[in-house]
Amino acid sequence: GGKPELGLIVKKEKIAENGDYNLSGERYRQNIVSNSKFSLRKFEEVCSLEYGASLPKEKRIDGTYPVVGSNGITGWHDQYLIEGPAIIVGRKGSAGEVTLIDKNCFPIDTTYYVKQTKPDESDLTYLYWILKGLNLPELKNGAGIPGLNRSDVYNAYQIPLPPLEIQKEIVSEIEGYQKVINGARAVLDNYRPHISIHPDWPVVPLSDLFITKSGTTPRRDNLNYFTNGHIPWVKTLDLNNGAIHCTEEKVTDLALAETHLEILPKGTVLVAMYGGFNQIGRTGVLEIEAVHNQAMTALLPTPKVSPYYLNAILVSSREYWKSVANSTRKDPNITKSDVINFKLPLPNIETQLAIVAEIEAEQELVAANRELITRFEKKIQATLALVWGEEPELEKSL
Repeated sequence: GGKPELGLIVKKEKIAENGDYNLSGERYRQNIVSNSKFSLRKFEEVCSLEYGASLPKEKRIDGTYPVVGSNGITGWHDQYLIEGPAIIVGRKGSAGEVTLIDKNCFPIDTTYYVKQTKPDESDLTYLYWILKGLNLPELKNGAGIPGLNRSDVYNAYQIPLPPLEIQKEIVSEIEGYQKVINGARAVLDNYRPHISIHPDWPVVPLSDLFITKSGTTPRRDNLNYFTNGHIPWVKTLDLNNGAIHCTEEKVTDLALAETHLEILPKGTVLVAMYGGFNQIGRTGVLEIEAVHNQAMTALLPTPKVSPYYLNAILVSSREYWKSVANSTRKDPNITKSDVINFKLPLPNIETQLAIVAEIEAEQELVAANRELITRFEKKIQATLALVWGEEPELEKSL
């Protein structure tokens, strides 16, 4: 029986240096390290994978019980198949995906649900974390719809089973970490820069403030325009609503000489005009000198407007682009005149810079939440690694 590959984890002393070594499971950790490993049980001695039942959409009667497929909840029904909490494992489609559902539910026939062999010996949430760490999707086979065969799972894996009390301690430690991760995720999902527009600020169309430049795409069949190019060439995919430090493609001096391309200075703001609602209105601020393609308008820098202030206002004005887009075509687009008719609330430059500084400070804090998620996911892995009796290794990046 194999065990999952887990990431490197932090030595205890290392965590202690940061003053945050206050882990609920201190006692069980000492046990683990001295025993080196809990007894590994055959998979079926601990739990089995049982087939979900067929429930086509037209048979579902809207109710309070979640209908669960391989990817999680797919609908609701007025009856349940099994009592919660329940672990659902994808059998077809997203085979091997593991979901924990906290209430009575109806797993459908593309899934397995987990049945504890001796319910008084195992904690269901503990089993959820162990199964999640096994990397079951690796076992899926077959052409067409990939499927997970339960006998393959039984043959491939054993399950470490500490005493129930220790399982519960492990779960409460992991759940503490998970709460931090969920909170950080909520920040990432919900953060939007918000700019309070003062009614006294003048509102000025971009055409009164900016010189614009149109871009071009050099002929692709002329390799001399692209091979070993060194001039950054901005395409819509390079626009990320923030600073542009590099581009996917570069063009040559010959392309610059023989086409309408012009080098744009740093501080130029680019606005995408084509490519459907996902793309139009996307922006970028050049931190490099570059040229651009015809799918965007370039607004050249002016001392009256901070490029990052303009960028922030444009990013928060998605609804404007939707309202002016020509959506009769397959991919909605906007025109250069839509861009230059955009009306910019224009406080003095000090106020603009203060707003930009505030947004940058917020964005740094938001980015720190990404780091937090990574670190706390490592802590969860570390806790699970100890269950398998792995000696923690020193984390290189700390």
